Amino acid sequence: MASTQVAFVNVDVVESNRENFEAASQKNISESVKEPDNLRFDLLRSKDDPTKYVLLEVYGTEQGPKDHKQTEHYLVWKEGVAEMMANPRKGVQYALHSPAPQYLQSFWNTAPANWPECGPMDVTLVHVHVKEGTEEAFSTASSANAAASVKEPGNLRFDVYQEKEDPTRFILLEVYQSAEEAAKHKETGHYKTWRETVADMMAEPRQGKKYTPVGEEQPWKWAVPPVLSGKAPPTPSLKVPGLKLIDGQQMPALGFGCYKVGVIPGSAAGAASAAKPTTPARSVVADALAAGYRCFDCAQFYENEVQIGAVFNASAIERSELYIISKVWTNKIYEGPEAVRAQCLQSIKDLQCGYLDLYMVHWPVPGKHVEAYKAIVELQKEGLVKSVGVSNYTIEDLAQLQAAGLPLPAVNQIEINPFLYRKKTIEHFQGLGIQLQAYRALCNFGSSASLENSSVNEIAAKHKRPASQVLGRWCIQKGFQHIPKSEKRARMDENAQVLDWELDVQDMEKLDSLTPSANLEKFKNTYLKGIVRDTPLQNDFDAAKVEITVA
Repeated sequence: MASTQVAFVNVDVVESNRENFEAASQKNISESVKEPDNLRFDLLRSKDDPTKYVLLEVYGTEQGPKDHKQTEHYLVWKEGVAEMMANPRKGVQYALHSPAPQYLQSFWNTAPANWPECGPMDVTLVHVHVKEGTEEAFSTASSANAAASVKEPGNLRFDVYQEKEDPTRFILLEVYQSAEEAAKHKETGHYKTWRETVADMMAEPRQGKKYTPVGEEQPWKWAVPPVLSGKAPPTPSLKVPGLKLIDGQQMPALGFGCYKVGVIPGSAAGAASAAKPTTPARSVVADALAAGYRCFDCAQFYENEVQIGAVFNASAIERSELYIISKVWTNKIYEGPEAVRAQCLQSIKDLQCGYLDLYMVHWPVPGKHVEAYKAIVELQKEGLVKSVGVSNYTIEDLAQLQAAGLPLPAVNQIEINPFLYRKKTIEHFQGLGIQLQAYRALCNFGSSASLENSSVNEIAAKHKRPASQVLGRWCIQKGFQHIPKSEKRARMDENAQVLDWELDVQDMEKLDSLTPSANLEKFKNTYLKGIVRDTPLQNDFDAAKVEITVA
């Protein structure tokens, strides 16, 4: 990411304004980190002189800082702190040498369960001035030292920055879990090698200054991801039973859904008026990994595969431990087999996964989906896809695949919950050995009213369980794969607690009977829109000619 923009902004405030400056700056930071191009935004207070601060601002593109200067939160901050300054603030631009830019962002959104106890963090900015002509050698030696340093048990971060205006000046940002751990760094072999290597490069003695983080005092927020540090990985995976597929593969009975995780797709229903997700996709997926989820339901349509793939890569979890699903969207299905193949390769690249455990036709686009399915069968033969699946298929759509002499799909992903329990369709697919994957198991047509249903809540009270676990357990007990999603770590943990208890026969019968006929008609309308969505067919498709089994 050569266009990464880094600024160290030095700020001197009047003593009496310190508290107000910190409050205003933290508010600005909380909004700035939501900007799409922001990678980090930190506030550091000098330990030697608490009226002196450093703002570390990192953006992934050249446009990022320019856009930041136009935001309302920045303009409010700028105006609000103007009278608090003892001297004009001074920003200096730097280039980042280590680590790679994508590893600067906080990996975890909530504290990992296995994070060690530690004292106050030790943050040091080491200012280095080297002789002209030694810049490249210093950068190489310092980056190697940084890569080794982040593997020290007590290290959190070790960044190398080079000033753009005067390339002979560098800053090393060293963050340790405590002063004691920082002291241990000086005894390591890689530090001693670095010190000896760069000794003759110095134009003047290097100078280290100690700082206290303001607002982000949690050590795990500063830590580089496990792929760099080799330590503090997410908790072990959940003990999830496998579901045997007709192609001989297995898929976990429980997964994590990635729809609307960090991103509202542009053509999603109600996208224009929908509230933007408050948590980035990378943070949500990192939390899901930490909660023990290892199966992730992704899709081209979700527009977040790049962010999710970065987390898979940074997590250091073995690829064989992950079960990664993706789906090709209607626009590529309509374009034809070559577009389907290209999209599969793109999803593999974006997800950084090497292959897909399951690749699916997202909707049965009329006149196009059979050829799209054939393309995925060919991808399976190449080893790029382990299992071939479909999504939103009816009995009639499946019949078209069968008529073409194609192998049966291993999985059909459809909306299933007690409020849309299409028993005839479900029994037809199950009778052929096709695994059903339930989306919206905790809600019906995207509405959370399912969780407020009196029958569901009576059963929940009986078992002393939340309604979400009742619905999830119903799904698991029916033999469907369950793929709940949430931005909140506590809810992720709650949704996973559906594997070690059971609903009784009366509970299941009561839940089986909650589907009103109106929901079946609503399903048909949703289906007819979905199969032509984002294709030229949506303008002239004759839906009246489509006959499907809705029950």
